[in-house]
Amino acid sequence: MYASGCDLTQFKNNETVTYCITLQNNKTMVNTFLIYSAIAIYFLMAYCFFNEWLYFFLADDEMTSEQRFLSSIILIAATIIWPIVVPLAYLELLKFHKKHKSIIDFLRTSSSKSKMVDE
Repeated sequence: MYASGCDLTQFKNNETVTYCITLQNNKTMVNTFLIYSAIAIYFLMAYCFFNEWLYFFLADDEMTSEQRFLSSIILIAATIIWPIVVPLAYLELLKFHKKHKSIIDFLRTSSSKSKMVDE
């Protein structure tokens, strides 16, 4: 029994055997395409995160050379394991927002009021 569900021992017709083998090849091609697509998306997102994080890294002028070295190692490690880092960072952001919700709402409303006065 093959992965496609075809048991080639039951078939005497070459056309049916060919169909089963073609079906197996198609499934293999789809699996390969999905794997390559996932790898491409991983590297594309890693590139985007690296560029964004590098911008913040270079914008900090107050780091010492030792801090820059350690930060560059963390930057590379975070870029490699971004599927873990990004959700954890988002959870931290949500915790911060919940903790300071009243202040954020106050700043948001005062900002919108000042925009209305300016117009």
